[in-house]
Amino acid sequence: MTKATMIFLMILLTSGVMAQDFTVDMLRVWPSGDIPFNKDVIELGELLDEENKRFRQVSNPVMFVYRKKGVTKAGPALLYTPGGGYKHVTTGVDRGVAYARLFFKMGFTTVVVLKYRLPDGRIVNEPHKVPLCDAQMALATMHRKADDWYIDRSKVGVKGASAGGHLIASLNNSNDQIVAPGVKRDELVQAFSILRVPVISFK
Repeated sequence: MTKATMIFLMILLTSGVMAQDFTVDMLRVWPSGDIPFNKDVIELGELLDEENKRFRQVSNPVMFVYRKKGVTKAGPALLYTPGGGYKHVTTGVDRGVAYARLFFKMGFTTVVVLKYRLPDGRIVNEPHKVPLCDAQMALATMHRKADDWYIDRSKVGVKGASAGGHLIASLNNSNDQIVAPGVKRDELVQAFSILRVPVISFK
């Protein structure tokens, strides 16, 4: 992600949500900078379309973390993976806010929208493993941050749409196929799974 894109995103994230009853932070999925499966040399920069909704050429995945203000007791949380046909990731800021509001009304304390890497062979090695790698780490992060984010670890759910639904279906069945370095099986526990118009089979 270029510095200009990051600044633009932060402006979008902070404008319009300051007066809301929740906060939003943009966190790197791999904060150490050592991103699994990335090629040693990546010449392609991240691209965001003119509608500020669809990302391509993602090499540094991030989580948009929406947290309800005034929470004093741990509650349910959601990890959401948007669609985009594995050609782009539709993580528009407005869409994230809409999901946060919807699930906060249902009593959730935290909603995480994941901008994951795509199976782009120009950017990553072993492309078929990369989206799942990011999703596993994002879910593990929610379990690890449970105390700070007021998350009840027994009530962490996942939701995906279209290609994101395929990713979530893969995440549902990945406890014995962990591709994210350092992630443990108990950090992939899910209380529920919602698949919205999912791609289940590429055949």
